Amino acid sequence: MFGLRVILRPVGDFYGAEKLSKATAGKNLVSFSYLAKYSRQPLRFLFAFYKPKDKWQIHYFKYDDGLTDELLEALAAYRLPENINLDNY
Repeated sequence: MFGLRVILRPVGDFYGAEKLSKATAGKNLVSFSYLAKYSRQPLRFLFAFYKPKDKWQIHYFKYDDGLTDELLEALAAYRLPENINLDNY
């Protein structure tokens, strides 16, 4: 069985992680997003935890490399505040 370390080997050496966000849906569902810093590229890890009664359990786990695409989309010219409402021109 392959572990996550073997799967992630192509992205290079691991240099640490930083929390990007935390979101909750009530008191029993929480989600975290982390940026994992690797020598060749960053990865985003998403975790969601659910507490049905007394103990937290993993509800969802995902990792991807789409964070850079999302940053570029957020910087697109049509998203700039001065380009959103053109009715005043």
